[in-house]
Amino acid sequence: MTRPTPRRPAPTTAGVRAPSSARPGNASGRRRLAEGQITVEGPFYDTADSELAITGGTGEYAEASGSLALHARNDKGTEYDFVFKLK
Repeated sequence: MTRPTPRRPAPTTAGVRAPSSARPGNASGRRRLAEGQITVEGPFYDTADSELAITGGTGEYAEASGSLALHARNDKGTEYDFVFKLK
């Protein structure tokens, strides 16, 4: 299993896990920010782009919805860009 790595140092992402393959696994996790946390869940690919649903959060993100786009930056599944799209 691999854990996505942000491009540069950023708040931690916990719980995002998936199998090492071209087939998607189910992933869930949270992003800790100064104002609270954002929780996500959905299909995850190690070496391809993925889009997970924002399912809520805490603090200022308690009513959060939208999506998290993960862009695989290499074919090893070791670097990702995280793009949160809040509604």
